[in-house]
Amino acid sequence: MAKIKRGIISISGKVDDKVLVSGGSYKDHVRKADTKKKQETHPSFKKQNKSAPIFNQLASELNNIVKSYSGRLKPTGFYHKLLKIFRRTQENDRFLLLSPLRQMEINPDHRFGSLGSCEVRLEEMKNKVAVKLVIKSHPLPGRYNADGYFYEVTWVHWLKNKPGAVHSRQYSDWISVNGKEPKFEFIFSRPAAATHWLLLLRTRLGANRKLLDYMVTEGMQIAEVGTFDKKEQEIWQKKKEAINAKPDPQNEIENVVRVKAKE
Repeated sequence: MAKIKRGIISISGKVDDKVLVSGGSYKDHVRKADTKKKQETHPSFKKQNKSAPIFNQLASELNNIVKSYSGRLKPTGFYHKLLKIFRRTQENDRFLLLSPLRQMEINPDHRFGSLGSCEVRLEEMKNKVAVKLVIKSHPLPGRYNADGYFYEVTWVHWLKNKPGAVHSRQYSDWISVNGKEPKFEFIFSRPAAATHWLLLLRTRLGANRKLLDYMVTEGMQIAEVGTFDKKEQEIWQKKKEAINAKPDPQNEIENVVRVKAKE
C-alpha cells in the first residue's frame, strides 16, 4: 500500500478511485474508495427507496383533499408531516399507511378535540355506508360568543385498480351548545370496487346560525380509516392485538411493593 510522507501541508480527499487519508489515530495512507454507500446497501434503505413513489403520491393526494375541505386550517407543513409518518410506517399497502393517521389533528394549534366530542360508527350496507355521529359533549357555552355549531363529514374512498380517491361532503344541522346531544346518520355511496376509506370530521362554531370567521372557532380531524378487504381487516386485527398485548406501564407502577409510613 502506498504511503504518504508527512510534510508541512496535510492533504486528504478523494482522487478517482483512491482516498487520501491524513492525520488522526493512524498514519497518513491511501485506501480504495467504497463503490457503494453503506446506507444504500442496507435493506431498510432499499425498501424505503422502493416505496418512495407510493409515499409521495398518497401524501400529495391527501394533502390536496384536506386542502379542499379545511379552509385555512391546513398548515403549510402538512404534506411533509404525512411523508414522515409514512416513512416511519415503512409499508407499501395503502391501508397500513393510512392506519397511523387515525384521530390525527389537521392543525394541532386548532384542535378538533377541543370543541366538544362525538363518537363515530360506520355501518356497511349494499352500495352504501352509513356514518353515524353520536354527540357526546358540546363546545363550552358562550365560548367565542358562539351559541351553536355543526359538523362537516367528508367521506374519502379508493377504488380497486383505479388511481385517485373519490370524496364528498355532507353537513349536519346546527346544534345548540345548550341543547341535548343529538345523533346523526350520513349516507354515502359505496361502489362494489371500493377498497380503503378515510373519514374527515370538521367542527365549526357560529352565532345565530351564522359562522364565526375565526380559526379558533373550528377544528378538523382524520376521525377514522378503514378497509373493505377482509384479509386486510384480519391483518389489522392481529396488529391491534399485538399492540394491546404489550404490558401497560401503569400496571407496573401499581404492582410495586410500597413502604408504609412510620409516623
